[in-house]
Amino acid sequence: MTYKFLSTVFCALSISLGMGLVFRADLITLLFGIDDHPSADLLARRAGMLFWGWALVTFLSRDAAPSDTRQHVTLGMAAVMGGLAIVGTYELVTGSAGPGIGVAIGGEVALTIAALVVHAKNRASVNQARAN
Repeated sequence: MTYKFLSTVFCALSISLGMGLVFRADLITLLFGIDDHPSADLLARRAGMLFWGWALVTFLSRDAAPSDTRQHVTLGMAAVMGGLAIVGTYELVTGSAGPGIGVAIGGEVALTIAALVVHAKNRASVNQARAN
């Protein structure tokens, strides 16, 4: 997997999630099996804007040459997805969310692993560029 492919997938996912969270916040409460409430909708819309920010970062950096900055963006992707997977698992185990959150957790774990693999694969080329 390449950085360009990962960032393109992350961008597309972030745009989609952002649109869903901003324009149809009720879908996330339905999927996660939580009560629909104006507070949940407010938080969903705000989270949607964060995903749009990630979409922009990953879209604009997709053609970047190997660098420390690109590596940091990759680790940021892993941190966001890994953190969401951890929180989602906690919410599922404690009963705060329904089994539908498992779909999100699965995707988040997959993207975390993909980002860490891309980071590891590119570490050598970044170190080589730094040495030159």
